[in-house]
Amino acid sequence: MRINASILQLLLVVLLTMACGLPARGQTVPVDSQETYWKPKYLQLKQKERDVRQEEDALVKKAAEEYAEYIGNNRLQAEIEANETQLARTRAERLRAEAEKAKIEASRHEAESKRLQLEAEHEKNQANAKALRLEAEQKERLAENAKHEVIKETTEARILREQREAQRRRVIITTIGLATLIMAIIIIFLMARSKRLRKNYEKTARLNAELQAKKEEALETDKVKEAFIRNMSQELRTPLQTVLGMAQVLCDPAIETTEEEQAEYGEEIMKNINFLIASIDDILNVSDIQSGNFSVTPTTNDIAAICNSTAANVSQFLPPSVNLELQVDLPEGFKCVVDPRRTQQVLMTYINNAAKHDVEGTITLRASLDGRPNHLTFAVTDPSRIQDSERVKHLFEKKDGHHNVALYLCATIAQKMNGHAWYDESYTQGARFCLDIPLNLKDSLQQEQGSNKGATINGY
Repeated sequence: MRINASILQLLLVVLLTMACGLPARGQTVPVDSQETYWKPKYLQLKQKERDVRQEEDALVKKAAEEYAEYIGNNRLQAEIEANETQLARTRAERLRAEAEKAKIEASRHEAESKRLQLEAEHEKNQANAKALRLEAEQKERLAENAKHEVIKETTEARILREQREAQRRRVIITTIGLATLIMAIIIIFLMARSKRLRKNYEKTARLNAELQAKKEEALETDKVKEAFIRNMSQELRTPLQTVLGMAQVLCDPAIETTEEEQAEYGEEIMKNINFLIASIDDILNVSDIQSGNFSVTPTTNDIAAICNSTAANVSQFLPPSVNLELQVDLPEGFKCVVDPRRTQQVLMTYINNAAKHDVEGTITLRASLDGRPNHLTFAVTDPSRIQDSERVKHLFEKKDGHHNVALYLCATIAQKMNGHAWYDESYTQGARFCLDIPLNLKDSLQQEQGSNKGATINGY
């Protein structure tokens, strides 16, 4: 823009010069003076042209200088912009370096925080270790105290065991004395009762000839009873002697026995005492039958529970080689009207009778409804079969001998419950004793009481 303005100024000067040297319109210049006139003009014009050219050169030079200055300024501006760019880049790098420094500082702070946290955890672990050490020491003290307590309790337990042993011996001695006294009273009672009955039968025979048959039966019964008493006395004497001998061994301080031997002797004593109690129960039952006071108390009971209770009660008295198997082929929760005590008495008699004939083997107690119609059937089966057919016919009759008396009691109990106690001769794999009880026992008992009130079974 500056170069164009200089050129315009130069042209304007030339035009003004030419305008000043030209003659006016209508003025003529002589020919002879034209050379003189135009030469200075021409020279003047040349001089002006040179001046103009100089001015143009100066202007060009000035324009060139200005252009050079402009180019220099642009280069300087570019350098300034480059410098500013470099400065911005430097600032960015400085900011990035500061950011890296801040990041490094943050990492350092984080590492310092972690270090402090680790130191805190280390101190905490040391505190926990110290607490655990103190707790272990406390547990050791408690264990030591517990050890002393155990020693103290062991000493007290030994003293208590010795006291219980002495008390048990006193109980055994007292039990033996009471059992002997009870047996003596029962024997005296039975002998007195036998003597009184014999006198009554003799008096009745003298007073009434029509009672001669009853008299003969009473005499026969008296003979059987005396034989029964003799037999029972022998059977009672054996367990009593066993109990007495073992009690003497336990009570004699000169005889040393181990705890296992004492426990074995105690179990043997209890087994013989239970046998004595069962024998006494048989005697009392015979006496009740004789006096007409023997009765049953039927109630609704779970048959499976009766079988389980019987098996549990009798298993402890069976030899180790004898196995008792229980089979309840009844609907779940089946209930029936029976006398549970009398029913268990019959089943235990069957099982004990089978165990005495079988040294080893399996005795099966089974309850089912597949026997007589409308009857609940209990069956006790063992491998040994009775070969004497005559003996089978009289198993449940009144005979001398404890086993026949027990089976006679089973027959009496079955009759009291309107049932039937019998031996299954059709069973060929061994011996089977059965007990049938009607499912409508309560109704049948009420009908019997209404038609035959006060009926009893004749004395044994």
